[in-house]
Amino acid sequence: MTLDKRSVHILNLFLDRDDFYTVQELSKKVGISRRTVYYDLKKINAWLREHQLEKIQQQKGTGFYLKKSVKSEIPKLINELDEWQYFHTKDERLALLTVKIMTDSQPLFVKDFMSMTRVSRGTVFSDLNLLKKELGEWSLTLIYQHTDGYIIEGKESTKRSALVHYATKLISKDKWNDILLNINQISSIESKNLRYFNQHHLNQMKTVILNAETFLGNELTDETLHFLAIQLLILQQRIEQGNRVSVEESEKEVLRETKEFEAAYWISGQLKAEGVNLPEDEIYFLTMNLLGSRVNHSDYNEAKTEEMMELKKVITKMVTDFQKYACVMLRQRNELEETLFTHLKPAYYRIKYDVEIHNNLTESVQEEYPEVYKLTAKVTSHLEALLNKSVGVQEIAYMTIHFGGWLKREGKRPKPRKRALIVCENGVGTSNILRVQLEELISSIDIVDNVSVRQFHQQSCSDVDVIFSTAPIQSSSSVPVFVINPILNEKEKEYILRQFNLLSTNHDVEDANSISELINLVKKHATISDEAALFHDLTKYFNLDSKEELKEFGKPMLKDLLTVDMIQMKDSVSNWEKAIEIAAEPLLKENRISSEYVNAMISDVKNLGPYIVIAPRIAIPHSRPENGVNQVGLSMLRLKNSVSFSEQEKHKANLLFVLAAVDNETHLKALSQLTNMLSEESNVDYLINASSKDEVIDLVDKYSNEEGENQ
Repeated sequence: MTLDKRSVHILNLFLDRDDFYTVQELSKKVGISRRTVYYDLKKINAWLREHQLEKIQQQKGTGFYLKKSVKSEIPKLINELDEWQYFHTKDERLALLTVKIMTDSQPLFVKDFMSMTRVSRGTVFSDLNLLKKELGEWSLTLIYQHTDGYIIEGKESTKRSALVHYATKLISKDKWNDILLNINQISSIESKNLRYFNQHHLNQMKTVILNAETFLGNELTDETLHFLAIQLLILQQRIEQGNRVSVEESEKEVLRETKEFEAAYWISGQLKAEGVNLPEDEIYFLTMNLLGSRVNHSDYNEAKTEEMMELKKVITKMVTDFQKYACVMLRQRNELEETLFTHLKPAYYRIKYDVEIHNNLTESVQEEYPEVYKLTAKVTSHLEALLNKSVGVQEIAYMTIHFGGWLKREGKRPKPRKRALIVCENGVGTSNILRVQLEELISSIDIVDNVSVRQFHQQSCSDVDVIFSTAPIQSSSSVPVFVINPILNEKEKEYILRQFNLLSTNHDVEDANSISELINLVKKHATISDEAALFHDLTKYFNLDSKEELKEFGKPMLKDLLTVDMIQMKDSVSNWEKAIEIAAEPLLKENRISSEYVNAMISDVKNLGPYIVIAPRIAIPHSRPENGVNQVGLSMLRLKNSVSFSEQEKHKANLLFVLAAVDNETHLKALSQLTNMLSEESNVDYLINASSKDEVIDLVDKYSNEEGENQ
C-alpha cells in the first residue's frame, strides 16, 4: 500500500489536532476538492488497516478524528516509509523535474525521470509538456538536446527564482525544515550533485543570516529567514556549476548605498571563509534579495532617500483611494501608512528586481476577504505606475491583510481580563490581522504583544494566560498554547471559543456567534425579510462590548439594498447640494439615516472637496457611520442632465449612489458588486438612459450574485 505526500500531510494534520476536522476544512487546508478528500481518507484508512491500526473515526455532524492510541504509532511508521513506497503527486513531480534539471550536472533523459518519479514514460512526457508551459510563464524554455538531454534556458536570475519557487513546493507550507529531506531523500537526488543541500549547511546559512541582521538594523521574519537560507544554498549550487548573474553598473551604484549591500558583503566574507567565493555581481544579486526580505519592524522615519520618499507618496495615494472605494474614513491613517511601509518597502524591491515571494496565505485571504482583496487590487495601480511593473496576486494578498486588519481594528478596545500572546512566523501584518480577529472573537482578552518564534523562545511567558501561535511551538511553561491559522474560518473560531471557555474560571467569555445563532433559530419559525438589518439591530439591543464580525449573510448583496423604492429618476437638479438631498430621501424616509447624515455628507464635500465623484458621471455620497446612520442602506438618483461638484469637467455626475454604512465591513459586498457593475462604460450609459426603475433593477439583479465579482 502506497501513500502520496498529500496523504502524509493529511495524516500530519490529524496528529497536530486534538479536535475534529470537517471535510470542508481539510479541503481548504490541503487545496483539494471534497471528493478528493474522501478519496484520500479512504486511502489512508486502507494504509492504517494494513498496519493493524484503527481507521480515522467519524462522528456524525462533527467531523473526523484520530484516536490517541493511533496517533502515537503513526510518526514512527511515516519515518519508516521507504522512498519506493512513496507516490508523488503531479505538482511534486513537476517540482522534482525542475530541481533535478537545474541542479544536476549530468545529462538527463526520460529514463532518468521515470526512475526518479516512478511513473510511466507517457506520464513523464505529459509532465514535461506541463512543465514547459509553466516555465514559459517565467520566460524560461525547456528544450531537449540529443546529447545533453533536457535543459532549461533563460536568464540566470529568473532560473534561480523559479528554482526557489519549485523547491518550496516540495514541502508542506508550515514545515520548512522538511525541504532537505524532500529534495535529497524523497527525490533521489544524489548528494554528490547537491553537496550544499544538507542540514549542516542549512543551519550554517541561517546562522550567517541571523548575524547579518546587525547590518540590516532590523529583524527578519522567521519565514524569511528560512527562505533566504534556501536561496543561499541554491546560489552556492548554481555558482559551483558555473552559472552566474550579471548586474548593470548603474544599478550597482544604487545598491552600494544600501545597508543591505553591507550585509551582503559581510555574508560573502563568511562564505569565503567556508571556501565559497562569491563573484562581485553575485554580492549585488544577494543585496537585491535582502532588500526584498520581509522584516518585523518599520524604519519609516529614517527612510528618506528619493526612492523611498516616492514610495511614501504612493502609499498615501493608495490609502486615499482605498478610503474612497471602500467608502470609509480611517481615523488613524498615518499609523496605517507606516504599517504599510513596513511591508511595501521590501515588496517594492521584490517587484523591482523580480524576486520570488512565497505567500501561502493567498488563497485564504482571497476566500475570507474577497471584497477587501478586490479593493486592494484596485489601489495597487499606484505602485504599478511607480515601478512600471504589474503586482502579483501574492503581493496583493499581503497588502489585503494590512487593509483588512485595519478595517477591523478601528475603534476596538478589548476588555482586559485575560492576557494573551500571539506568536507569528509571518511578520507584523499577519500578526495584526490575527490580533483583531481574536480581539473581536473574545472580548475578555487583552493581547499584550505579537512576537516571532525566535522572540518567543528568548523570553518568559509567565505573565500571560494563553498563547496563540501560527506554528507548532514548545513552551517550557504551563501556559496553554493554541496552534491556529492566521486567517480564521468559522469552524476554527468555534473551536477557539470552546477551548477558551474551558480555561475561563467563571465561564463568562462572550460568545461572538450568539447573534448568528439567534437569527438561525428565528429562521426556523419565521421569515426574515432583512437579515442584515436584524443582525445590526440585535447587536445594538444586546449592547455587545465588541462589534461582532458579520458572517456572509450579514453582508447584503447589491439587490438587497438597491430596491425599487430606493431608486429615483429625474432630468436635472439645481446644484450638487440639492442632488445629495434628493438622492438621500428614500433612506431618510425609511429612517435608515437621519437628517444630520445628509448635512454631514454635504459638509464633507465642502471641507474635503469632490472626493465622492469616484469616476466620470458617478458619485457616491457618504459620511461616517456615527454622523447619523441607523441601518445599512443604498439609494440611487439618476439625472438625465449632469450636476457639477466643481468647476472641473471630471467632477460632473449623472448617477448618485448614497451609501449609509454602519461599520467598515457590512456594505463591502454590495459596494463590490456596485463597483463591478459601474466599471463597464456600457452599463453607465444604460443606467443614465434607462426609461424605468425596472430596467435598473434588471441590471442590479444581474450583478448581484454570491461572488459579487464574477460577471
